[in-house]
Amino acid sequence: MSLILTQCHSTVALLDQWYIDYGEDSWRQQAFEYVENKDGKGLECYSPDTQHAFKGVLAWLKQWACARTYGLGSKLPWDPQFLVESLSDSTIYMAYYTLVPWLHKDLFGREKGKGNIAPEQMIDEVWDYVFCRTEWSDDLVEKSGIPKETLQGMRRDFQYFYPLDLRVSGKDLIPNHLTFFLYNHIALFPREYWPKSIRANGHLQLNGEKMSKSTGNFMTLDDVVRKYGADAARVALADAGDGITDSNFVEDVADNTILRFYTNKEWIEEIIKDDKLRTGPLNDFQDALFDNEMNALVNEAKKYYEETSYKLALKAAHYDFLNARDTYREACNAAGIPLHKDLVFKYIRLQALILTPIAPHWADYVWREILGEKESIQFARWPEVPAADPALTAAREYVRTTSSNINSAEAAQLKKMAKGRQSDFDPKKPKKLTIFMTESFPAWQAKYIELLKEVWDPATNTQKIEDKELNGRIAKMGEMKKAMPFVQALKKRLRDGEPAETVLERKLAFDEKKTLLVCSLTPYFTVSVG
Repeated sequence: MSLILTQCHSTVALLDQWYIDYGEDSWRQQAFEYVENKDGKGLECYSPDTQHAFKGVLAWLKQWACARTYGLGSKLPWDPQFLVESLSDSTIYMAYYTLVPWLHKDLFGREKGKGNIAPEQMIDEVWDYVFCRTEWSDDLVEKSGIPKETLQGMRRDFQYFYPLDLRVSGKDLIPNHLTFFLYNHIALFPREYWPKSIRANGHLQLNGEKMSKSTGNFMTLDDVVRKYGADAARVALADAGDGITDSNFVEDVADNTILRFYTNKEWIEEIIKDDKLRTGPLNDFQDALFDNEMNALVNEAKKYYEETSYKLALKAAHYDFLNARDTYREACNAAGIPLHKDLVFKYIRLQALILTPIAPHWADYVWREILGEKESIQFARWPEVPAADPALTAAREYVRTTSSNINSAEAAQLKKMAKGRQSDFDPKKPKKLTIFMTESFPAWQAKYIELLKEVWDPATNTQKIEDKELNGRIAKMGEMKKAMPFVQALKKRLRDGEPAETVLERKLAFDEKKTLLVCSLTPYFTVSVG
């Protein structure tokens, strides 16, 4: 167990060292297959970058020097002159957490826990039984002096809390500590107790630059909370990013969040006192689209929270929810009808509930002080809403896209007029807008529809091949510039829940003519269909 360190082809030192052989073939293969997760029952990495990073480490990691002779740490049991080095030590400490109430009451283990167990009683056989590595043995009570009921209770607690659902850590620990964490769980525990997921994150930048005390570009959590408050700070942190790349805390986001929360709170307090809100049945356009969009955003937010994709969850729960409300207000104003009371109150309740994980204080204020609920919103359950109606979702996107195109066209005319290149456009006069419809798609799209039919699995609503292969096939068919956006739009419709028979047979999920006639796309245009 000797290590020769060399430099410039000369021997520098001869040192004793112990190694853990992470390169052992069968052990590494088990770890690799678990990370690869082909059967969907392996390790969830949340990001392809994280998974690739683990695979890369498993490919090169072999022997790891696991001992040192100085500093703090646990003594190596078979060679007490050494200490276990920090990255190799405590890689399964979360298993210990499940037993803490039994073993001690204080942080330092000075006061016995509810099991009344002394450290010397926790012999190897006890650990093996509690961690489900061995079955019950009648002589275990005699060897350890721990009652059978206590031992069985400890084992039940371990079984209840394990496996570890989620480990969150920095990307810089993937090449060592996190990989050791996986290896050692695989070595010590049955598969049912291996970690379920790891979320690796990058470092945090401040306003797009690396944090550094020397340059003054630095803020502590205490600084952020004192300056912006807890909720605005949490929103800015969620908005900073979820991937393995470095996230970016932007102070303007925190600043703007304070204004958005205040403005939204003021609107909520005013609108619930409005006695002119509409009641009765919901109409089948403005009300139906808004109701459907809220349902879609609630389900989107839930999905992203479960994936720990907080930036996307924030987008759905906060930004998109506000945009949905604003669009509904504009649509009702354009149609000359008040907002519907039931939908207003649904909006207020739903947004408070789905924003609670990120902005709990704002949500609780709305919940108790405005809506008058007796208990904190922390006791409320996640809202149950119906799945979004694909036809209504498609109609909403169509209206938004068409409206955006109309506004862009007007902006282009104004820009020309400002440059003196347009003389017959008067923004102050009423305008007539003619929208042309067609009953069939352009012929060039047919071959890409057929390609997507070939590679899409309607049963699982997933793509059969990797994006790289699909993009390569599209490139060979020509028209890449316009084909790619077309295919991506079709895939989005499929993933949003539209039936494959509607999307891939090139049928709209809604009545285009009826939609155009019933809606007023903007307050500035009267629409006729020709």
